[in-house]
Amino acid sequence: MAAAKIAITLDRDILSEVDRLVRRHVFPKRSRAIQEAVREKVTRLSLNRLANECAKLDPKAEQALAEEGMTMEVRSVALPKPTWVKISQVRTLSVERLGKRMGHVSDDEMSQIVEGLNEIIGEPRAHG
Repeated sequence: MAAAKIAITLDRDILSEVDRLVRRHVFPKRSRAIQEAVREKVTRLSLNRLANECAKLDPKAEQALAEEGMTMEVRSVALPKPTWVKISQVRTLSVERLGKRMGHVSDDEMSQIVEGLNEIIGEPRAHG
């Protein structure tokens, strides 16, 4: 990173604190202490700005956007109740908790499920 020299004015008490930190070898020199303080403040302001922008968002609308296209109704199997695959809510389940097999999804539906999972984990889409 290219550095630029600047002149600044500091309150004497703050400069005394910076000098104390340099004497205790917390920082090698004044300029490093000031650089890190400015970097930390700029980072904190950026994060606060991001947090403020996020606070303006409607959580329900954002959740709906996140799950858009991530729920798929299973139509290929005749089940007693309407059934969906929630690709956005992947869970693990112990084999012992499973009962009897009630059906299976079609190859086309399985391809859609795998494509949705790949989208979530960031895998490239299969072509072909």
